[in-house]
Amino acid sequence: MELSKCTEVRLTNLLPEYIEESPFQMKTKTDIVGYHIHLVKFDTIVADGAANGWNNIAGARKYETLIERFFLNTELRTVFFHDHLFANSHQQHGIFGALLVEEAGATFHDIRTGKEMNYGTQAVIKRIDGTSFREFALFVHDFALLFDGEGKPLNPPEVPGSHDDPGVMGINYRCEPMRERLKDHSDPAYIFSSLDHGDPATPILETYPGDEMIIRLLDGAHEEQHAFNLTGMSWKREIADPASPDVASQTLGISEAFNIRVTKQYGPGDYLYYFGGSDDVWLGLWGIIRVYDHHRKCLKPLCKERRLPVPPCPGKNAVIRKYEVAAIQRKLSYNQHGDHDPNGLMFVPLEEAQAAMHEKYQAKPLILRANAGDWIEVTLHNLLDVHNPIEYFDYPTVPLDMPHKPSMRVSLNPHFLNYDPVCDSGINVGYNNREQTVGPGESKRYLWYADREYGACILQSFGDIRNHRYHGLFGAVIVEPPGAKWYRNFSLSKAMHEEEVVITAPERISADDAQLIMPNVYEFV
Repeated sequence: MELSKCTEVRLTNLLPEYIEESPFQMKTKTDIVGYHIHLVKFDTIVADGAANGWNNIAGARKYETLIERFFLNTELRTVFFHDHLFANSHQQHGIFGALLVEEAGATFHDIRTGKEMNYGTQAVIKRIDGTSFREFALFVHDFALLFDGEGKPLNPPEVPGSHDDPGVMGINYRCEPMRERLKDHSDPAYIFSSLDHGDPATPILETYPGDEMIIRLLDGAHEEQHAFNLTGMSWKREIADPASPDVASQTLGISEAFNIRVTKQYGPGDYLYYFGGSDDVWLGLWGIIRVYDHHRKCLKPLCKERRLPVPPCPGKNAVIRKYEVAAIQRKLSYNQHGDHDPNGLMFVPLEEAQAAMHEKYQAKPLILRANAGDWIEVTLHNLLDVHNPIEYFDYPTVPLDMPHKPSMRVSLNPHFLNYDPVCDSGINVGYNNREQTVGPGESKRYLWYADREYGACILQSFGDIRNHRYHGLFGAVIVEPPGAKWYRNFSLSKAMHEEEVVITAPERISADDAQLIMPNVYEFV
């Protein structure tokens, strides 16, 4: 929908007057439904889609049609709507939606045919200035009251209608549970691989390299907070503020809506998007952004002439910082009172790996450093002991848990940094055909580019997203300003992996390349 329009919505109620009793809910009378929309201007007496105070009950009973009008006076972008009369019953079953409000004069087109359209979760939006972008609407929702193929309820409460957290989760009424992919006893390192399991049931977001994308992200139901993550890409926190921080994740709760605009260049391959809680990804909240390397009949290009970006590689005079990293197992002591993880996992500098096996070594998360404009070459060595396999634990608890064999493969994936998704992402996802994880006794080289000063970039292993992280297999790459130098306190001894360092960085103040040294900056991780 474009702005500056008076919009009329006609809602006809074809729902049953009762939600029948089930293992999830008691029989509930739901004989009226409303259309309650957020953000827009409307007459609250008759067009609220709700029943507030002395206002009219703005709803439609069975076979009735409710007519509401509202005015779009600004580019609201992503607007949530739902039933406000029986929200606690209807919303869990999927009664929610969105109105996407584009700039004045914009047109909306089918991604396959190019024909104009008014409905759908995927579209090409053409602006009046001649530019276009790909638009994807993603709804996350929990308390989805599902039954399996044999009619058995999935995660029902102890009694119907109790205060337990019932059901499972979905994205646009779809999910790809990890437990289903692990039933063939496959290695969790390939849980996201379409080569092993086929594509997920969740939305595949198709595009070409470098196309501008806007993901309209919404939480349709019902109680939990969710954290959307997008690997290999980042965006500005505020879509209308180019000075806002770069982010690669977004937390949201029920009825919230966010706009994720990706303009940073990205190359061909499959990228993973996922919601980061253990129960979220376990229950199937993940999917793929598929970036084609050549024209496909199934996807119209945004423009007739296009050049594929050159794969990222260092130039002749590029700074390449090389690191050797090892993944190890050891007991992690958390305090002097004896609290410890006997099954701890760590990334450590390779040269410290032998010493790090002993308890006297002070355990700390891995820290790598680089400056904006640097290339980072990391060789990961898997030193996990095949005779001491990682154990499965049923904690942290997740709904519909299933005992399975944790993976002994590890990997490294960074937030924010640029990389080739096929060769250097650290994730076996989609139809990417290069092995991204490292088995015991193996090693792999990753190449990443720090195109700007990001500060802290999370490092994590996608060898087993369920069983590795909470044992300690994580770290960070810290990207400092161009030309920065890192010291241990004031000793002028170079700092590489320390948690506390002193940073000095040059700052240009005029066109004649005069250099000033900024005051010392203490940095704590």
